[in-house]
Amino acid sequence: MEPPIALKKLASNYNLPLECSDRKFYRRYSIKIESHIRAKEIFDNPIDPVTQLREIAHSKKDYVRRERWTVNYYTNSSDTAQEVIDLVTSVNGTLYSLAWFPDHIDKNTLIRKKPTQFKYGVKLKSGVSKDRIRNFVDQHRAQVLLDKNTDLDLYPDEKSRMSYYANRRSDTWNHTYYRFPDETLKNYFMFSFAEFVIQESVYKLITEVENEQ
Repeated sequence: MEPPIALKKLASNYNLPLECSDRKFYRRYSIKIESHIRAKEIFDNPIDPVTQLREIAHSKKDYVRRERWTVNYYTNSSDTAQEVIDLVTSVNGTLYSLAWFPDHIDKNTLIRKKPTQFKYGVKLKSGVSKDRIRNFVDQHRAQVLLDKNTDLDLYPDEKSRMSYYANRRSDTWNHTYYRFPDETLKNYFMFSFAEFVIQESVYKLITEVENEQ
């Protein structure tokens, strides 16, 4: 897949890697700008640049995430991406990368390079009866794929510290994730746990999403 021309130009102008994400950021944004703004740049400026970025994000309904000195800005606008880059460079911050996800692809789609048998995913919130979930999973065991944390929560390993706490609960202590090979079983699972569903996903090959353009 080819990135938008405006992003290709930005990446070229600032010598940044331009990476294609496998999913929409926070299920809402198509562009991510990763930068590094250290304490010196923050305290040497009359207005905190991170605060400025948050103000931009608030005005444009974008999102900023800061982890220590790493600042990630999420948007759907290449013009805003330029504005963010200009601000970061003006305070001597470091730009690391640009990442993008095709605008036309649905937020529930996850892109994969290789085929997967389990194409459909469902995430449940915490607080679901483990007996109730295990009953469903055990009945369809060959057709349900659990991620590592979900498996430990439902079928605890006595040697695992996580399982020690999980064992003390009759309901799930965190979000759990389930994958299915066909849409019929996925829909049945969603119907059975409708009040707990927080997200559904479909895994598609790059070639599939390219043909959807």
